[in-house]
Parts: sequence; structure tokens; C-alpha cells
Amino acid sequence: MRPFWIHQLAEYLIGAALVTQGMQDPEPLVPTLAGALVIVNAAIVHAPLGAFRWVRRGHHRWFDLAVMAALVVAAVQPWLAISAVGRGALLIMLV
Repeated sequence: MRPFWIHQLAEYLIGAALVTQGMQDPEPLVPTLAGALVIVNAAIVHAPLGAFRWVRRGHHRWFDLAVMAALVVAAVQPWLAISAVGRGALLIMLV
């Protein structure tokens, strides 16, 4: 098994990539909020790179699934404007 801090670091990098992509997008709201959600998810877990340490690792697994579902919904939702590049970035970061 890989150490949990690698998982956390990957979440921080994915979140930062989404925020950065959102800042360059003509419609930045959805990718930026999705990136912030991923970063918050990584920051609240009780682990080596956790900033707030509110959630145990076992619960973090469920939060990971919820965040992944939120990214899917954000990528396919028709209500808020989002560019094709933003949708693609959300789906790529989801994988």
C-alpha cells in the first residue's frame, strides 16, 4: 500500500490544477469551485498533510466518493455555463 500522504498530495495537486484551469477559462465558476472542493476534501482529513484534521481516514473514503460524484455532476450539468475545456478538465481530473 502507498502511504496516505501520497493520496493527499495527489488530491492537492488535482485541486490546484482545477483551480488553475478554471482561472484561465472564460467561465471559471464551476472548475474553480470543483478544485476548491477537492482541496478542502484533502485538507480536512486527519493525516500527515491535513490542515484541519476534522475527518478520519475511513470517513474520507466516503467523502472521496461524494467529491467524485460532485465532479461528474459539475461536468454534465446543463444549468451553469461551462466551456468544453472545463468539462473535459473535470472529467480528466475525475479519472
